Amino acid sequence: MWGDFTQSHQVFLNYGGWEKGSDVRDKLEEVRIIVDAGVRVGLNEVTRRGYDEVDIESLAHAIALKLKGHEANTDILKIVDELVEKHPRIHYTL
Repeated sequence: MWGDFTQSHQVFLNYGGWEKGSDVRDKLEEVRIIVDAGVRVGLNEVTRRGYDEVDIESLAHAIALKLKGHEANTDILKIVDELVEKHPRIHYTL
């Protein structure tokens, strides 16, 4: 972080190394969280939808639940669905 802004507009998850990236990606896709095999979350995409700090914390919580082995996908999907319903349109575009 630099001041109140990120330098790269991406969050990289520490999940154990490149060889596991596709496994992490696949687990998150089960709960409709889309990342690439490098397990990067693009903050520009969630910002375009109008997410604020609380929303980012909710997204991080959903990711943590899934990656820590929370068994009930329905709990995680509820968080994800609430975020999607709260932010149905794009606010910013280039």
